Amino acid sequence: MTLLLPALIGFRDLNRIQQTIVVVGVVIAGASLFISFTRTMWIATAAAIGFTAAVYLYQSSSKAHSLIIWALIAIFGIVFMFLITPDRLLGFLVERMRSIPNAFQSDSFRDRLFELQGLLTDAVTNPLMLLVGHGWGAEYTFYSVNRYSWEGIGWTSNAYSHNYYAYLLWSIGAVGLVFFLRYWQLIFRNGLRVLLQDGLDGDGLYLLGCMAATVSLLVSSLTGPLLNDVKWCVIFGVISGMLIHIVHDRPNENAITDSDTNLK
Repeated sequence: MTLLLPALIGFRDLNRIQQTIVVVGVVIAGASLFISFTRTMWIATAAAIGFTAAVYLYQSSSKAHSLIIWALIAIFGIVFMFLITPDRLLGFLVERMRSIPNAFQSDSFRDRLFELQGLLTDAVTNPLMLLVGHGWGAEYTFYSVNRYSWEGIGWTSNAYSHNYYAYLLWSIGAVGLVFFLRYWQLIFRNGLRVLLQDGLDGDGLYLLGCMAATVSLLVSSLTGPLLNDVKWCVIFGVISGMLIHIVHDRPNENAITDSDTNLK
């Protein structure tokens, strides 16, 4: 869904077939997101939408009415989904939404905090391991407070963390985590530079879509380690390759012109 957001921005410039594909894709993706009951993906998608809207408004502040129109359409779609959703599913959906601001009171969230505390406590006991990591698959211990996760309430050992960044710190150390974060900081710095200089024409919309999808994946990694899944690793790799190609491997017209001038 986040990859399709820039297509909505340039919707009027698309032909009928492309517009149909975008509308069908957004409807299917939006409905799937709506009934997934996954709070992490709701928040991650909202972050991607906010990122896309901020870049678009910076580039085209005079076209804010387009965002208002799409916002109204989205609100209408959400209301429509509420109306056609069966009562039992609707009740569960409302409960999930209400639980977001009250997450600190849920056993699931508290269990993730204890999981994070256990991982960090084990990580800092050995300064060398904190720097270089314990390796993939190494286990740490924590006290689980959720009877429905792991082995129930009590001490448990685990080689998995809901916070992917904490898992990187544990597995490949502070050095590896810094390299990971630095990589994406450079990609976003250069990507935003291209967007602000060249606008949203041509490759700009593709770049914005890839960056929005990356925002969604990076935000969701705070509570849902998607990159522990091979499927998401492949998706993330493809998006990363597109980002790098658009940002760094585009032809430099100025360089060609300079070369031609020198030859002359």
